Amino acid sequence: MSFSEEEESPDWYIEKGWHFDQNNDFVDKEGRFFDFESQQEHYEYVQLMIRRHIFDELQRRFDFYPIYVPATLDLKLPAKTVVRRGPRCPQVYATKDYRSNPKLMVIVQGLGEVPPGQWARKLFTNGKRGQWGLATQFPYIERALAEKWAIILCDPNHDEGKPKNRKTRALHVQRVWEDLIRAGTTATLDLYEAIKLEFNQRVQAIAFLDGEVSRADPSTPEGEWFAKHSRSFRKQSLDVASTNEETVATSDHDSVPGIAVKQVFRFLKAKVDQFDDIPSRAEVNALNAGPSSAVISTLSSSPQLSEPNPEPSDYGTKDPSS
Repeated sequence: MSFSEEEESPDWYIEKGWHFDQNNDFVDKEGRFFDFESQQEHYEYVQLMIRRHIFDELQRRFDFYPIYVPATLDLKLPAKTVVRRGPRCPQVYATKDYRSNPKLMVIVQGLGEVPPGQWARKLFTNGKRGQWGLATQFPYIERALAEKWAIILCDPNHDEGKPKNRKTRALHVQRVWEDLIRAGTTATLDLYEAIKLEFNQRVQAIAFLDGEVSRADPSTPEGEWFAKHSRSFRKQSLDVASTNEETVATSDHDSVPGIAVKQVFRFLKAKVDQFDDIPSRAEVNALNAGPSSAVISTLSSSPQLSEPNPEPSDYGTKDPSS
């Protein structure tokens, strides 16, 4: 559904008084939940309003700011010539210290229409209470900020207007890595294959949230690295196959990130606390980055690069009807 074709949705949205209540449940003015069966024609507009609300919260509550990532990136060109606006340029969100803070958490959600700041759109409108902490990435953001980590929220699902697949998601995170860092789950594995040296020196921990994991032979250097630095958090229906996999107290794939937050941060923090010898900026800048892919949650050190020139965006501007 395109919003231009569904002109009734904005008026309907305002008339119904949709909002997040004091418990962060998405309800109408009567306190009723969204009913997909009878209101599905308005679903995409509702999700647009929710997305704008989340973007507003990222900026207001956590002081994130939006950055356009170049559709293409030639590191040989001057930074000021890089084009950062246009339909092919995706927008990511970052804390203002993402270049200066040596401890950086990068989050990339799974495949679908999910934007930055969210794990699963449908959890907002599934008719259940208490879904905010499962649907949003806010519990991860709050814990990371409490640890004084910088954060980048990627957006591999809205890149260049192309169909979403492993390749397009991988290219998105490649550009985020190269442009912002000097930088979903399959993408993390692709990133490792492309830039093993830089990955080994800078990435300290990877949390896979019910997604594809490395199948490298533990007896190889690659397998040994993943066994030491990564952990997979799986829903209950999947068997735990190795020592670096944990089950999460849910059988719902979409709820895994929200339910697993304490387990994930217990693992990440343990790895970061071991990370005392952070490479200098000169050492980091001397490394050569290559093609990469998507991640769910990863922690790395951040170099000092030329500052991008983010411009104000209406992508995160609060809509009068929200």
